[in-house]
This record gives sequence, structure tokens and C-alpha cells, in this order.
Amino acid sequence: MKDDSLEVIEILRESYKKDPKKNKKNIKTLDELDVDTVSQIYLFFDYDGHATNADDDKINNALQFFHDETDKGKLFISYPMVEALKHISEEREFKSETAVSESEYKDLVSNQTDYEDLRKLSMTDWDFISSENLKKANLIVHDTYEESEELLEQEEIFECQLTKYIEPSNKVAVLSAFPLFLRDYFGATTLKKIFKKL
Repeated sequence: MKDDSLEVIEILRESYKKDPKKNKKNIKTLDELDVDTVSQIYLFFDYDGHATNADDDKINNALQFFHDETDKGKLFISYPMVEALKHISEEREFKSETAVSESEYKDLVSNQTDYEDLRKLSMTDWDFISSENLKKANLIVHDTYEESEELLEQEEIFECQLTKYIEPSNKVAVLSAFPLFLRDYFGATTLKKIFKKL
């Protein structure tokens, strides 16, 4: 963030080359990638508030810096982590689902999901999961559990998570970044058409 001339693709290349444990296929893909052909960059991270180096100010700064997919990139955050995508069950009300951001969250989700294997989801399942997360994002920001006509920005969601959940109760409202990305990328109308056609 301090060096405006650095490119995200170059940072990824360097980080992969420094760590021999990284996937060799990814290293090859990054090496062959022409930065000039990349028109959009999306970054996906977990909130991970339990991490020893977690810092809400850094997250806020990163969201402000990475807010444009056609420039440095656009950051999307899952609360508390990527497993939030499948933290939906008929036995539990997703609307009020919160979680302490901790390492045991993965085990918790595996016991509270109807969607264990994401590779086997139908488009109807994806439509439902997306809709629930979009309604939840609107609840977090506007206190209304319905899909919003407006696009909710990541900075706004984070600020509301902070003031309504994290600071008062040390919890987060469970929310997956992926449905928010799909809505951002395709738009509401096209996204619904995609789910209905497939």
C-alpha cells in the first residue's frame, strides 16, 4: 500500500517464488501471466479475528485501498472465514447466525450445514445460498432481511460488522463474500437469470 507502483500480480509472483511449498502449477500460471491482459483483480480473505496478528484498522485500510477491481483490486471478506458459504441449514435460522471468530469454526460448520460438498450443489442451491447471504448483508447494513436494490460495499459491511457485532459481543454475523462478489460482478438481474437458466 505504501508503494503505488507495485502490481498485485508481481507481489503474488514474488511470494510464490519465495515459498518452495507453494503449488508449482500456480507459480507457472503466474509466470506466464501477462500483467497487461489482467483487467480485473478480486481478492478474497477471511476476517480471522482470532489470529494473533488480527488488526481491524489494517482491515479497514485494506478495504479502502483495495476498492476498485480495475485498479489495485477489490477486496471481499468472509465473516468469519470461507466456510461461511456453507453455514446454512434448514434446522438453523441463517438470519441470526453469528460466530466467534475462532479456529474451531470449520468443525462447527461441518456439523451445522446442509451443503457439505460444494461441488455437488445445484443451481437452485446456489441461488438459495446467494439469496440468503445477500439478505444477510442487507440486514447487517440496513437492519432489513431482504435483498437490497443497491450494491452494498465491503467497507460499509465491515463498518457495520464492527459496530454491531465485533465490538459489542466479539462475534461476527456469518456472511460469505462469494455471493456478494457474484452480485457485484454480474448485477442482480443477470445473476438471477444465470441461476434460473443453469
